[in-house]
Amino acid sequence: MLATVAKDVGAQGHLATAGVAKVTVIGSGLKGTPGLYAKIFRALAEKEINIQMIATSEIHVTCIIDRPRVRDAVRALHTAFELERI
Repeated sequence: MLATVAKDVGAQGHLATAGVAKVTVIGSGLKGTPGLYAKIFRALAEKEINIQMIATSEIHVTCIIDRPRVRDAVRALHTAFELERI
């Protein structure tokens, strides 16, 4: 199916990756809060979680990571933002 779509749109090729997942931090406080992105990336880096891709908007940051590391990533982010206290 992907090959058909690539051909239909005139792409020179395509690449699909299995075994990845996305972890997203969402909140209106992301907009204009200094250091927030660094806090997210630091929390993942400290757990040696490789970020393969990053997508952002005014209210979310999405990181594509290896699927087996999702639980570790969520725990790291919850700890970094002290969400386990809620």
